[in-house]
Amino acid sequence: MAKAQKKGKKVWVKINAGPEFNNIELGESYVHSPEDLMGKKFKINLSMLTGDMRKQNSNITFKINEVKNKQPIARAVSLEIQPMHVRRMVRTLKEKIDDSFTITCKDNTKAKVKPLMLTKAKTSNSILVTIRKKTQEKIKNFAQEHTFHEMLTGTITGQLQKELRNDINRIYPLTTCEIRKIEVL
Repeated sequence: MAKAQKKGKKVWVKINAGPEFNNIELGESYVHSPEDLMGKKFKINLSMLTGDMRKQNSNITFKINEVKNKQPIARAVSLEIQPMHVRRMVRTLKEKIDDSFTITCKDNTKAKVKPLMLTKAKTSNSILVTIRKKTQEKIKNFAQEHTFHEMLTGTITGQLQKELRNDINRIYPLTTCEIRKIEVL
């Protein structure tokens, strides 16, 4: 029978976001050493990160992938809207357009994107297909011009959704145009 090795005393370690989020403190963990946190993922509500209460319906997932000066640095790996918020947005006599596809960003990061659009009224299937194709085309073009972090920032600020909505409103008016989920593969 193998003997358990003592690792020593546990300490509180502060976890910081990467330079993309100005090295803001995300939280702390009680571990034997900061290296024990490598590869760990955790979710934070977006309103806690940005200070904007209107963003409380979204969660951002971080993954710890490096340790500098005994402080773990976490990088954002996904952003998603909570399912309850999606259910509240969807109403009867409207069309919900969901899609899921893979993109490659400017920095060669592969990501999965899941957009969500709601029309103002019931529409024909041919219009829904056109909207879905236009959405894929627009998001793929946006990804080719931006890194994953820039794309994540564009989603948080609403820049990507605004550009997407302006293009799709020419086809058919939308009540909602959101990126339901974006994550690194």
